[in-house]
Amino acid sequence: LCPVEQPDCPGADEMLGYELQRNRVIANTRAMLEGNLVNNVLLYGDSGTGKSATVKNLLTLPGFEALRLIEVQKEGLADLPRLIRTLGGRRLKFILFIDDLAFDQDDKTYSALKTILEGGLERRPANVAVYATSNRRRLVRQTFSDRAGDEVDASETIQEKTSLSDRFGLRIPYLALNQAEFLELVEGMAEQAGIALDRDSLRAEAVKWEMRNPGRTPRTAKQFIASLSVRRGRNLQRFRDEEKGAQGNAHCHAGGLHLGEKAGADSCALGQLLLAQPPQLSEVGDADADGDIVIPKPGVVLLFFHCVSPLCKGIILTDRLLHAKT
Repeated sequence: LCPVEQPDCPGADEMLGYELQRNRVIANTRAMLEGNLVNNVLLYGDSGTGKSATVKNLLTLPGFEALRLIEVQKEGLADLPRLIRTLGGRRLKFILFIDDLAFDQDDKTYSALKTILEGGLERRPANVAVYATSNRRRLVRQTFSDRAGDEVDASETIQEKTSLSDRFGLRIPYLALNQAEFLELVEGMAEQAGIALDRDSLRAEAVKWEMRNPGRTPRTAKQFIASLSVRRGRNLQRFRDEEKGAQGNAHCHAGGLHLGEKAGADSCALGQLLLAQPPQLSEVGDADADGDIVIPKPGVVLLFFHCVSPLCKGIILTDRLLHAKT
């Protein structure tokens, strides 16, 4: 066995949707931690629905400190009996995790797994359980020729190939979400990511993304949120570039704030002032009796204000005066 120094275990904030399915897995695992002999678990369904994440998330749950997760490759299934024998009788509880399990027609490895799950002479220890994930409900690939072949007992062949999944006492489906569930999931992820986009626009963009990326799953929603974050990062960089350019054209004095003022000009031209930090009183003029900063202007001023200080309470823009509330 090789230890994993930095396991990829999603936290509770990353586990969105499929609460009913996850609760069944958690309940089965908690029973094992209490010393009971529990069912082996098969999580099957659409790709990207969080089957593997459900299993790995178990390591982060409070009260599950005695749980250990051992990932087993399909090529190593033949060695499972020896591994289970070694783990039996220990204080710790072990989940043998087989991710993305599936068998082709000519793959006879599934016969070994059938014996391990149920039917072998050796009893499975109470502190060991097998958790597997698969995109196939029956695990073994089937074709129409299996049903219309020349075998005398074709039904027995089909039953043999489908009996593997039946040996998992707990079979939990992870199916794709409907549109309402998908959009609700997107809204929750957007809120966590701090994406400031109105609800209607967010839903419209999510529907477009889902049409281009088939599958209403948490994986699709996560990819959509990542695309919005990238887009937001580009907008922020463009904002900063424009800010640097605008700072060279804007200057302040005690009597007022002038944008793009030229020598001899009677009034200020329409401009944009981009401020990365809230202005100080000495930079923009005098404060009135209410504590507001008053900036007299001869014309309408368009102001884009990016405030990162908690002292900035709001901005009021009028035809003649600009009040920056502090």
